[in-house]
Amino acid sequence: MNNGLIKLDDILYKGLQPWLEENNSNEKFVKLQKKIKAVTPAFEPMWQINYHRPLSAKAEYYYALITNEATQYVNNIIELINEDDYLLRQQRWYTDTMAKLQVRFNDIIELIKEHQYFVEFMDPKSQDFDINPTHKTETFVIQLLKVALVKIYLELQELFHHLGTELKINEVDIYDRFFNQALPENSFLKRIRSDAGGDIEKLFTQSDKQKSEGISLYSFTYKFSETKADKITDLYKFLKENEFIASDNPMANFKTVFSGKEIYSPVVWSGTTNEFYYFIHLVHNEYQLIEPLKRKLWKVACKCFLRGDGSQFDIKKLKEASKPEKRADLIESAVELIK
Repeated sequence: MNNGLIKLDDILYKGLQPWLEENNSNEKFVKLQKKIKAVTPAFEPMWQINYHRPLSAKAEYYYALITNEATQYVNNIIELINEDDYLLRQQRWYTDTMAKLQVRFNDIIELIKEHQYFVEFMDPKSQDFDINPTHKTETFVIQLLKVALVKIYLELQELFHHLGTELKINEVDIYDRFFNQALPENSFLKRIRSDAGGDIEKLFTQSDKQKSEGISLYSFTYKFSETKADKITDLYKFLKENEFIASDNPMANFKTVFSGKEIYSPVVWSGTTNEFYYFIHLVHNEYQLIEPLKRKLWKVACKCFLRGDGSQFDIKKLKEASKPEKRADLIESAVELIK
């Protein structure tokens, strides 16, 4: 399985382009439509397409194809990401998928301009509605494809934004940034859920946040960040030099771990589980260098750090861990740097 858009790309770039001569026969699409099977979403949709009613067999076929393929694509990406428990690969899949969609945003708006597939040509109230029905049907298809791509982007963003590094964007942002236009009064998308309940991975419930008493549960909050911020840089260099963290961990990601901000790229811990336990024990319990997290300590720790193979730490094993027999003195020296 891959993250290619296949059928939707066929409409945009290949043999299913609606203006091709071989795609002008309504009889052809009467037969093809019977082969399309409804797709059940493997997620709780947050957006619904409310589009014009198709008025020809060709329009009916493309409507069924596009709406079903949009759902199937989200299903495929969910399966693709969930079948891989290596977080860094999950992040790459998500980032690559969203980049693919952005490319198609740019390409479809250029196509609309080139062929003059403007949305007003589909308006039944338009004076030109009955003129050139072929062009109207083609506009119907391409505008629907645009709406479907936006829906896919928004649905995946809701599901997997924790895997990305960019800020979430909304429908207004998409139209402004990629389509270079204001969001129309009717964008043919309706939000049917306003919560973020569709997130695949949530380490914290709302009640957890309410119990935090103002202390961030996204990451650690270094108590001396305003006066000793450079100490975190020293800690980063020391842990890296002594191979407690992977050499390719960016410093910015490491600093975020101690900022109280949400983590998008966890730091990879190259040391042992006992070494990781002892490091967290010293900074939180022994010397209280970060804001107290109490029973949420290991949840937050697992949000901030990954094991050397990219998998998550087992909280139960961390609670059962102990001071390492070797290299404990190096960890103590590391923690001394931020006291």
